[in-house]
Amino acid sequence: MELNKFLIKSFKMLGVVVLLCFITVLLLSLSPKGSVRVRILFDGHPVTAIRSDPRYTKVQSRAPHQTVYTIPYKDGYDSSDESYMVTQFKIRQVSVFKIANHLVPRM
Repeated sequence: MELNKFLIKSFKMLGVVVLLCFITVLLLSLSPKGSVRVRILFDGHPVTAIRSDPRYTKVQSRAPHQTVYTIPYKDGYDSSDESYMVTQFKIRQVSVFKIANHLVPRM
């Protein structure tokens, strides 16, 4: 009986933690800088996500006609297939949320 109560309480606490993480990600996705940090976090670089300071790049934003944010090269990291260094992100908007994607450099 006590084990059953303990398991129910544990699952409730786990549900609360997951819900709080989900809400935090949604709130961070309201700004372009926050969405870049969320993308870096989802790519598996939590320290870089906290430490980096994404900046709007006016020159890069004109060329592809998209909003482009960059992080310093020292904070950059390899892409998942290790074919390029990730330092630029293009931002697109879905409803009120911003979504950051890697900007793949042309070779």
